[in-house]
Amino acid sequence: MKLTRYWFEFAEPTPSPFLRSFGITAWAYDDAFTILRSSISDFHQLLLIKNISDVDISTLDPNHVMPNMSNCSVRGIWFPKGYQ
Repeated sequence: MKLTRYWFEFAEPTPSPFLRSFGITAWAYDDAFTILRSSISDFHQLLLIKNISDVDISTLDPNHVMPNMSNCSVRGIWFPKGYQ
């Protein structure tokens, strides 16, 4: 099975303006959702998912996302940093 990069975007309000989107590499959507749920203490406040996509990282914001992401080639949360 191949790892896939997912980009989760959440509808407002979120617990923090910094928790509007997450980049997660996982085996499948369900795996990505499990990683997210187990990593975010305020997960119950992030239930309004606005968009989920299989993301090409070259399309992400080069001024904000790119400098603030960790290794997106391994399973786990790579954006924002600090959830690995």
